[in-house]
Amino acid sequence: MSDATQAMPPTEPPAPGGGDDDFDEGDRRKVWLIVAGVLLLGLLVGALIAVLAGGGDDSNDVADGSSTSSSSTTTTSAPDAGTTPATNSPTTAPTQPPATGPQITSFNTQVTKQQCLQTDSPSTTVSWNTTNANQTTLSVDGPGIYGTYGPSGSVTVGAGCPPPGQGLSHTYTVTAKGPGGQVQKSATVQFFGIPQP
Repeated sequence: MSDATQAMPPTEPPAPGGGDDDFDEGDRRKVWLIVAGVLLLGLLVGALIAVLAGGGDDSNDVADGSSTSSSSTTTTSAPDAGTTPATNSPTTAPTQPPATGPQITSFNTQVTKQQCLQTDSPSTTVSWNTTNANQTTLSVDGPGIYGTYGPSGSVTVGAGCPPPGQGLSHTYTVTAKGPGGQVQKSATVQFFGIPQP
């Protein structure tokens, strides 16, 4: 009986990390962490190499593309430079006088007395200038020619005084003639007779 109740010696608790299984599990974790770190580092280094290698190729492509663009731009600008003188040559050709008809550049009438007595003798001075005209003519009150002149002229024409209380008008027409045709300008002047005092 005394043998049955005899106490067993106490068993010692296992030391932390003391089993073979625990030691193997810790080693496995360390190995996996190292392997994962090496793999991650390899991926990063590979990606960096790929980016550097790819960036160099892209820069070469861009350089090739830009050189191609500049050469095409030069090719495009060369025909423009060639066509510019062709466009300018007609512009420089009209240095000769244009083939237009004559023109009357100025036309004036100046009256000595618009209000006159019958004893007065009013007159009108007609003057003009032209371009591209060979000759000019002056007509007074109708198609008849009063006189023929050069490209420019100035003529004094007597008007005559109307009876007292009446009016009188004269129309002066200058015609310029040249290689391109002819052109006319006219002016009408009124005269008034005043009663004698």
